[in-house]
Amino acid sequence: MKTLLSFFSQLFVFTLILILIFAIIGLLYVINKIENFTRDVFQEIKQKQSIIQQAPQHAPQRRTFEYILQPGDNLITLQQRFGVNYRVIKKVNKIDDENRLSVGAIILIPVLPKK
Repeated sequence: MKTLLSFFSQLFVFTLILILIFAIIGLLYVINKIENFTRDVFQEIKQKQSIIQQAPQHAPQRRTFEYILQPGDNLITLQQRFGVNYRVIKKVNKIDDENRLSVGAIILIPVLPKK
């Protein structure tokens, strides 16, 4: 009986050691996958950073203000009033037909940079 008990306790210890070995192998596998994933992510981030650094750093900022169209307003009168070329106003507001401007409509007037 004692030898049978000794056999089962040794078998139990052996089983625990095997479980521990497989757990360590699994953990090493997961760690390897995480390292590969993080390396790929960092490489992608570096690529995107280099693309961003190649982009122009000081792109001009276009500022606008809203203007409510009044009776008698058209692109030419707005050009004269605000000193902005009517083509620029037309482009900023995506106006296809300048004859369709309506009183009370809100349009954007670009602010010219000060020199």
